[in-house]
Amino acid sequence: MSYEPLIGIGMPVYNGERHIRQALDSLLAQDYGDFELVISDNASTDETQQICLEYAERDKRIRYYRNERNMGIAWNFNRVFELSSGEYFMSACHDDWWAPNYLSSCLEALSSSESIVLAGTMCKSIAPETGKLLLIDHGVSTIGLKARERFKHYKLMLHCGKKNVGSIFCGVYKRDALRKVMPLKNMIGTDHVLLAELSLQGEFITIQENLMTKRYGGTSASHKNVAHALSVTNPMLIRCPYFVREVLMQKVIFQTDKLALPEKVTLSYWSLNNYIKVHFIPPLHRRFQTISRLPAKMVNKLLKPLGVKFTRICSQSARQDVVKLSKYKELIRQFHGCFTDSFFCDLPINKNRCDLLVKLLGTGIGEAMYILAFLHQSIKLDGDVCEFGVAQGATSALLANEVLSFDNKCLWLFDSFEGLPKPSSKDKLIDDIFNLGSIEAYQGRMCCPVESVKSRISEISFPTSRLKIVQGFIEETITGDLLPGKVCFAYVDFDFYQPILTALNFLSEHLSVGGSVIVDDYGFFSSGAKTVVDEFMAAHSHDFKMILPPDWAGHFAILVKGSRPNNGSS
Repeated sequence: MSYEPLIGIGMPVYNGERHIRQALDSLLAQDYGDFELVISDNASTDETQQICLEYAERDKRIRYYRNERNMGIAWNFNRVFELSSGEYFMSACHDDWWAPNYLSSCLEALSSSESIVLAGTMCKSIAPETGKLLLIDHGVSTIGLKARERFKHYKLMLHCGKKNVGSIFCGVYKRDALRKVMPLKNMIGTDHVLLAELSLQGEFITIQENLMTKRYGGTSASHKNVAHALSVTNPMLIRCPYFVREVLMQKVIFQTDKLALPEKVTLSYWSLNNYIKVHFIPPLHRRFQTISRLPAKMVNKLLKPLGVKFTRICSQSARQDVVKLSKYKELIRQFHGCFTDSFFCDLPINKNRCDLLVKLLGTGIGEAMYILAFLHQSIKLDGDVCEFGVAQGATSALLANEVLSFDNKCLWLFDSFEGLPKPSSKDKLIDDIFNLGSIEAYQGRMCCPVESVKSRISEISFPTSRLKIVQGFIEETITGDLLPGKVCFAYVDFDFYQPILTALNFLSEHLSVGGSVIVDDYGFFSSGAKTVVDEFMAAHSHDFKMILPPDWAGHFAILVKGSRPNNGSS
């Protein structure tokens, strides 16, 4: 009888000469050695074959196979699964590498419960060329959840944070469970469909320790690259990958034997609703923003069924095209419902919130919901709430409305009320939002009288005794006596490098552990915001972790003060 190792590791590869040595060395250096490594070469045209044969000669645990032609990633993944043996299976990318205790840690987690079918660890993602840390993948865990809730939790995690559940696909599986959801389909996002189906079979666990490093980029950088690597040519699969994915997930729901029929119907409705809210409504919102560029008659004809009307308003100073949305408030309520149902389920109900969301001027609905979510995540900590950079006060009113019910909290507003300050040499114009031609031309812009801000906040009956307005440029006022002793949450919208730096330095000392800071315009308008946040995180990586939202949510960074070391963004 031939010997069968406990773990079968499959490594599909194509033209991997640059990094495959590092991947192989880290696997062969594992402190758990009872495994076989099956390499399937998709007809590489570089030195991959010679390197693999060299390693196979040195270590008999390695078996090398070569395909006559490139069959695509999905086909090659299925091949290494079938060629390998063992009670457990792991998919290893040729350009990743692992800590010596990766396998043993995953095996220990899998053996802790019969219901666990997949184990992985936190993963550092780095730029393939420079090695710069891009993000920390915290993975996904569904321990203790029922089948329907596991499916929902995994799907929701796909849209929380930035690329935060990709590495668990390369974790260690129980082979019998994985076999039930194989083969991997040849489509964009096929790994998400497989993992969603697997979530109905059992629980996932992510060990909260960085034991894996992944190069992010190349094939995974865009849908076009993925389609090319998969050898996908069907236009439907390329242009509508999320729609195709949802169709397959619906099929998964109704074909599983882990749910009763009523549960299938309920989960099917929830999944479809989630797809519409995440992948349909946000693009629709973006289209509304560009509506004024189209001819009025065409727009009105298209939007009449929605109760939306485009009108032209004439004034003495200029003629402007504007969109008059008769159902705009209802649209905002729909967005609010989408976010609270899909992402921020713990956000408390507030009857005035949607009215204030409608009045936001420079803050998108996606960013506003993140502000609200992290505000309530921090609000019960010691300290007050601060906004640095008030503009017209619309966001201030939104914050005040949420703080209102917490009698022991004050709202601090820091602003010069004289417009933007003089930019520094680190402020380069990225997006010329007012078409002024240079970053210097923005000095003095975005100015609003302090009385207008007070008026906005008074509309929600916020007590004047709890409203603290610090007027003046932050570099001057931050050294004064009128300052909060402790801060639980802060929103920083100063736009330029120096005032943001001043605010962050203040918050690094006064923010409570567990408190959050949201910095607006990260990578938008002026380069200063991103530069100062990146520099701040490099200097305070042991005290703060950074979270970047999904691209559609807006341009901002979330900094959370923690009590344990952190090495990057999430």
